Amino acid sequence: MTLKHQIQNHYSGLIDSLTSIDTPSWLSGLGARVSLVMCVAMFGILYLFQTGDTAAAGYQIHDLERQSTDLVDEIKNLEVTVADYSSLVYIKKRVPELNMVAVAQVKHLTPVGAVVALR
Repeated sequence: MTLKHQIQNHYSGLIDSLTSIDTPSWLSGLGARVSLVMCVAMFGILYLFQTGDTAAAGYQIHDLERQSTDLVDEIKNLEVTVADYSSLVYIKKRVPELNMVAVAQVKHLTPVGAVVALR
């Protein structure tokens, strides 16, 4: 017996055994088929809603990441601006504009004793 005949015999035996199975009428009837189609349709619709929600959440996450990156860049720019405004050159330039007078002589005070404050 050739391999082809062996496969055909096994296949025909499988088909015969599957067709000889008696299923209950409630399982092979119209109601079962309709119920199965409705379940598949319901799960398909639920899958589509879940996929849509996931995609929307992905877009929101992307927008928030972009906003976060923009805010980090803005913070860096503001830190540079603060450093520029805090520089001694900028402060000396603004002294006349703020009606301030440059100090001619600085006097330092030294404490009399070693203790500055007591509890």
